[in-house]
Amino acid sequence: MVTEFWSGWFDHWMEPHRNRWPEKDFSRALEEILKSGASFNLYMFCGGTNFGFLAGANVQEEWPFYAPDVTSYDYDCLLTENGDYTPKYMITKQLISQYQIHEDVYTPSPPENTPTVAYDDIVLDKILNLNELIGQLPHVKSPHVMAMEDLPINEGNGQAYGYTLYRTRITVPKGGATLTIRGHVRDLALLLVDLKLVTPCINEPRDLDAFGTWVKRNSTFELSSEYSGIHTLDILVENMGRVNYGKPHDFTMKKGLSEGPVLLGSEELKDWLIYPLEFKSGEIDRLLGWRSYAGEEVVGPALLQGDFEIQDEPEDTFLDACGWGKGVVFVNDFNLGRFWSAGPQRTLYVPRPLLVKGLNKVTVWSQYGGQGGVKSKDSHDLGAENPTGVTPGSGGPLINICKT
Repeated sequence: MVTEFWSGWFDHWMEPHRNRWPEKDFSRALEEILKSGASFNLYMFCGGTNFGFLAGANVQEEWPFYAPDVTSYDYDCLLTENGDYTPKYMITKQLISQYQIHEDVYTPSPPENTPTVAYDDIVLDKILNLNELIGQLPHVKSPHVMAMEDLPINEGNGQAYGYTLYRTRITVPKGGATLTIRGHVRDLALLLVDLKLVTPCINEPRDLDAFGTWVKRNSTFELSSEYSGIHTLDILVENMGRVNYGKPHDFTMKKGLSEGPVLLGSEELKDWLIYPLEFKSGEIDRLLGWRSYAGEEVVGPALLQGDFEIQDEPEDTFLDACGWGKGVVFVNDFNLGRFWSAGPQRTLYVPRPLLVKGLNKVTVWSQYGGQGGVKSKDSHDLGAENPTGVTPGSGGPLINICKT
């Protein structure tokens, strides 16, 4: 018995889109199994979606050490993420028919593929900046930074997913100072001074050696003399996914600023306000104070919102929010998952049950900022096909993020 016959593979952010096992190789391997009279379990038969913050991650001992999964789990398997047939479905059907040993087996006609629609582009016309958002959220006062899991919230269970904002006041001397985050960030951090984003955005693999990534240990950032004086310091940390495979110690990784203090020069920064940005179900609908947004460029974290109308019964669609760099998309308060212009995935799958006939609300949480709206498409964009890519099962590396 083949307990896991891998029909494809998944992607990590910043990898080439590599979940392509050529049909002829797939067919050859499956036929070998059937010829021998063995049983097999397909992993996967139908692609899926890591909705919300449920995408996992992998680790390895070499750079970049950690790699979060993309939102899609299409997997290049027999049925796509939205349930359409693939060539591998037809190959499998033909081979099972060829090698089955039972007589009078009835094969019903397969149902039609699910329709998909490209709706009008969504204009984002309302906005909440970071201050306006966290002003409506509970927070924790603490003398020191702590892991999100250790926050005294959720009946003592801490924070499991999402983002954590760490805020304090700093006094920078006239000559400037070095800010240090001891240990590792889990997993990505943005640094803001007086709500101004001062650290670069992470958009390609070589950026992972910059301040505020999981790769760096004891990340440092130079606050120059222009920041001398008293300021509000924000460190926004994203939990990008929990490890789903590895050795026992790989599963004990806590998220946020969990490994040590934050220093300004040689002094530990204290007296923190810590805001859990969990984006639980219903939280988006409860937010107030939306301001009008006219399409100007936004720099730094913000929450944006717009509506689009569906005249007929809804159908599946795919949303592209990559003009907003990195973040999360919500449709009618449902968390579709992460987007990231770093790729390879460009669009997010929207099953029709999430949509309604009439007005639908789209909310974008953008970490970096951006400009424009959200595009609706009738096909999925998981990244350019990479015919040279191989799955780990056929000899490829588990993590395929390259600096160049």
